[in-house]
Amino acid sequence: MIVSEKFAERLWPDESPIDQRIKFGDPSSTGDWMTIVGVVANAKYRTLVEDPTENPDDPDIFFSLSQYPIHDLGLLLRTSSPNPTGLAAALRREVQSLDSSVPIYAVAPMSQLVEQQTAGARFTALLMGLFGALALALATIGIYGIVSYSVTQRSREIGVRTALGAQRADVFRMVIGHALALTGVGIALGLAGALALTPLITSQLYGVSPTEPIVFVVMSLALLAAAGLASYLPARRATRVDPLVCLRYE
Repeated sequence: MIVSEKFAERLWPDESPIDQRIKFGDPSSTGDWMTIVGVVANAKYRTLVEDPTENPDDPDIFFSLSQYPIHDLGLLLRTSSPNPTGLAAALRREVQSLDSSVPIYAVAPMSQLVEQQTAGARFTALLMGLFGALALALATIGIYGIVSYSVTQRSREIGVRTALGAQRADVFRMVIGHALALTGVGIALGLAGALALTPLITSQLYGVSPTEPIVFVVMSLALLAAAGLASYLPARRATRVDPLVCLRYE
């Protein structure tokens, strides 16, 4: 047999596994002894996407076809042709010239096989992206409502500031700054919660670290941009507050 690096490291961490002999079953098993003749690198050969029901540290072993014959074989053909499926006819002719009784079916380019293997993961990623976009939209609407209500509540204060000489730009910056400050506090709390919960989602991630800095940075910038956009209209409305109208009610 040939074994994977994981298999060799687990059973013979300090010596070579070559020529070592093992057999399957309990010590009293009458099965044949297998001699290890080679070690290969760890690889994914069952599926591209990790199966959550399998242990990623499970070792792999490989046998020759003459030892364990199977009726369904896969042939991998490397080509530089931009249209790999166009070689299917030539492949069939070549195989039939060797053995006309061997059927060839399910010919497909590797890109199609990869898409099939990752379809579930891509759908999940798309679904999570849609949920994220919905959450961002809800956050934007919520920030807009809070800032708009705050401007309404502070209209008299804004009128007084304007009557005492505050410029429109000053009022605009005040409203935007207040919204961004609240958003900054929310982002800080959210980041702390996300870092605390990352151990729970590590097994669900593929090709990305649970503490990927760029993800947190982009998320924070997106929320700040959403807060700025949501507070723009209330800030513009605040700059149009008539101080005479406000002071009349004081």
